[in-house]
Amino acid sequence: MLVAIEELQSTRKEILQACEKRLDGRNNGRAIVKNFSYSVDEFIISVWQNCARLINDDVDLIAIGGFGRSELCPHSDWDLLILVGDDMSLELKKLLSKFAQMIWDSGANFSHSVRSVKEARIFFEIDHHARTAFLESRLLSGKGQLYEQLCRTEAIENWDLCRQTKFCLQKLQELKVRRASFGDTAFCMEPNVKNGKGGLRDVSTIFWLSMVWYRVSAARKLINEKIVSEAEFDGFVKARDFLWKVRTALHLESGRENDILSFEYQFRLAKRLRYRGSSDSQTAERFLKNYFLKVKTIAELTDIFMLHFEERITPSPPTKARILSGGIRISGGVLSVIDEREFLKNPINLMDVFRLSQIYDVALNSNTLRFIRLNKNLLNSSSKIKSKLGVLFLSILQSDLHVSRSLQLMHETGVLGKFCLDFQKITGFGQFDRYHHFTVDAHTIRGISFMNNFNLIEEGKMNLAFLSTLKKSLEKPELLYIAVLYHDIAKGRKGDHSKIGAELAQKFCKKLGLTDYDAELVSWLVLNHLVLSKTAQHFDINDRNIIEEFAVLVGERERLIALFLLTIVDVAAVGPGTLTEWKKYLFFQLFHATDNLMRTGQMPASAQALRIKSRKKAVVSLSNPEMSKKIKTILEILPSSLILNSSPAITLEFCTTLNNYSGVKIFFEEERGFTKILAWGEDRNGLFASLAAGLADLNIKIITANAYTLKDSRVMDVFHITDHNDQALLEQNHLNRIKVQLNKILTTGSNISVENASNPDILMRALPVSVKQHESAGHNVTAIEVIAADRKGLLATLASALLAEDLILKGVSASTFGEKAVDMFFLVSKNGRKLGTQQTNGVIKRLEAVARIN
Repeated sequence: MLVAIEELQSTRKEILQACEKRLDGRNNGRAIVKNFSYSVDEFIISVWQNCARLINDDVDLIAIGGFGRSELCPHSDWDLLILVGDDMSLELKKLLSKFAQMIWDSGANFSHSVRSVKEARIFFEIDHHARTAFLESRLLSGKGQLYEQLCRTEAIENWDLCRQTKFCLQKLQELKVRRASFGDTAFCMEPNVKNGKGGLRDVSTIFWLSMVWYRVSAARKLINEKIVSEAEFDGFVKARDFLWKVRTALHLESGRENDILSFEYQFRLAKRLRYRGSSDSQTAERFLKNYFLKVKTIAELTDIFMLHFEERITPSPPTKARILSGGIRISGGVLSVIDEREFLKNPINLMDVFRLSQIYDVALNSNTLRFIRLNKNLLNSSSKIKSKLGVLFLSILQSDLHVSRSLQLMHETGVLGKFCLDFQKITGFGQFDRYHHFTVDAHTIRGISFMNNFNLIEEGKMNLAFLSTLKKSLEKPELLYIAVLYHDIAKGRKGDHSKIGAELAQKFCKKLGLTDYDAELVSWLVLNHLVLSKTAQHFDINDRNIIEEFAVLVGERERLIALFLLTIVDVAAVGPGTLTEWKKYLFFQLFHATDNLMRTGQMPASAQALRIKSRKKAVVSLSNPEMSKKIKTILEILPSSLILNSSPAITLEFCTTLNNYSGVKIFFEEERGFTKILAWGEDRNGLFASLAAGLADLNIKIITANAYTLKDSRVMDVFHITDHNDQALLEQNHLNRIKVQLNKILTTGSNISVENASNPDILMRALPVSVKQHESAGHNVTAIEVIAADRKGLLATLASALLAEDLILKGVSASTFGEKAVDMFFLVSKNGRKLGTQQTNGVIKRLEAVARIN
């Protein structure tokens, strides 16, 4: 006798009510899903028995997937594999159809397949998802003979190594693809409880890999394999139980299968799970904080498990091992700890391994990451250790390799939070709004990744090479990483997070041993990290007054570049699509307008005076006490533009150099992609043009140049150069030839000219020549900007053209951007005055003529 639909629906409703009662009765997640699954077992068996009373066919009902694991949530799919004989009768077909219809009529999400043992085996060969679901199968009803036949080939103890390896590789790849499709972070603000990183599917994947590779019936047996400790596994299980509870509540609140913890449900779940706060948003934030800490536990352990299985399944080819101090070995592109006791004698090793991985360009193996995670608390042991850690942390930020990877792993192992307690406090902190896609810590790490590699910003067309060039122009790009680390560090605290964050950043910089000047720069960036974005989007940036006000706030080009780059990565790291084309246009327009104002000397005098005073103080503080008086004297002869455009460390370098009346000095900047030349001495007409021509004569590419007129009749010319493959010049003989050539020009008074020969390509020909005056460049000088296709000898040719106009060159600021050269010349007449209109027009026409490609 068939059961009425109303009775089926009533029974299922009772099962849901019982589940709801357990949830509201504060049962743990495991108890909730297990009891719910047992109730579903009883319901299905009851319906089946009612249908199959008059059937003699051999039929086995097999629970598979989440149902097989007895881990059902209220609206999960009930997955059944129904095994039948090879010759299924028509009567059985009709009965199975009726059985399925009754389950569907109850309102359940029922999924089933009817196969013979042979058909099931064939299907498993072509669908690894079906084979995966069968891994955790159990007999629900039937004699079990068909199930036993299928298990003879499909039970993991009967798999050969080929199937075992293929399955594990498929699962590892599947995990990576799934995570990538959900943002590749556990900290999305509207996370997927099941499929997101750190979600329940991660748990299942680890269990599947464990069962297949180690042939264990439960992942807990991995404790015996020493892959994971009991405490770690217990934390993993507790986090899984919490997610079961959250998913159960989400299903019940939604009234359907829903795994997305959207803003709509966050407060409702927080309230239902008895979280409390002073406001609805705070209640939700407290619930989310706990949620993210739990998924972090799962995600981090899953990462270590995943790395462990990759190492076992596809081991690196053996290479000659390098043994380092502290019980560390490097072999096969992997760093591992081989003597744990020796390693822990010096807790600094817990951070040093990340630096070593950068130096040797190797990965950390799973055991090492797990070992670091278990012992991270040793980093709190003494102030002596903390001072050394500051130096170590800075060296990690200063590396050319894998800065973001190192910080990501430091975060995942807990080392970053132990070293930087401010960061630990924002770990897992979410913001209850629709703008932010990630938690604060995930947003921060994402921002560091973008700052480390601008190519990761997938936001349509953007001049990524320009961003990289700007970053390289900074003397200490590592300060940008600290600014990113701290820009949102005070989120969740009472008060203005920018102001509080700036104070915290200042203290952290002191902990790292940074100079007062560097600490002030980082603190300023944190304080003002929203200003460029707000100015660009909320004000009319075509209004000169707005640009001037912004320029006064920023004060100097170094800060402008740093703030611009921080703004780009901050907005991009908020989430996909947040750095829109319109925002990029506004940010770039504001940057270029402000940069133009600064480069042409249009800053208000009062603002400049304040920054110059601050800069001079910073320079003196960097010098040796016995040299400070001499440095102060030399600072007085330097032009304002040099002091404002150079970092204190570089300005000190200039001051030291100027102790000699004239000379040439070459600095290696290999990691920044260029070689720097200082040439200084008695000023004379045409000197800059001759120096530029001398470099062009040696086939040197000038990427930036600055000419400064000192107040003692000398000049200081600074060239950043590369070879024509855009590589820093390092070959000593070549550098010696450069030095001899430039010294000859400085000391003998000889002038060199260079033929402006080039083979222009299509991009160079397509670039229009632009020569224009900047009206407000200053009260006493005329600034003329030339934009033209870059080629050999261009800068020398332009500077030489000015000689014919009987002018005095007071300064130069030249840069190249790909095929484009942007050169600014600061000029006065022979009598030291600003050029008149007629003379200016004549200069512009002459420069236009020589800048064009013939």
